[in-house]
Amino acid sequence: MEDKIEYEEVIQFPENSITPMVPLLLTAHSELQDFGTQGVIEFLMRVKKHLSASESLMLKAYVGTELVGVCSVQFEDDVHVGPCCSVHWQYIMPEYRGRIGVHFMRWVFSTAKRLRVPFVAYVKRMSDTQHVVTYRRVSDE
Repeated sequence: MEDKIEYEEVIQFPENSITPMVPLLLTAHSELQDFGTQGVIEFLMRVKKHLSASESLMLKAYVGTELVGVCSVQFEDDVHVGPCCSVHWQYIMPEYRGRIGVHFMRWVFSTAKRLRVPFVAYVKRMSDTQHVVTYRRVSDE
């Protein structure tokens, strides 16, 4: 039987709400070498600063009370495509990546469509030192 996953959309990220995310963030920092180029405290402060941005939305995934994934988007005027909903930060515990990853991307596209943002940008991590950015037009359907 699969674990039941529940989702919570966060519209405004309170300054002090990074604390419940620390176990997930520490796992991300230890797993991903590119995060490891900075110290743990510096990494946590960068994530907090990013998530506190005024034009940021976040979707959290829980199994019971355990936070197992986070996807954060920001709305920006991208130099390549103009108005864009960009996935700026995402991490999912390894054992939940398939199901939650699909749900996160559906949420990103539905959020962009709901807010009439014509493009979505996201990064695929190819290796510790290579990331590929993809731009996709949001469908009008």
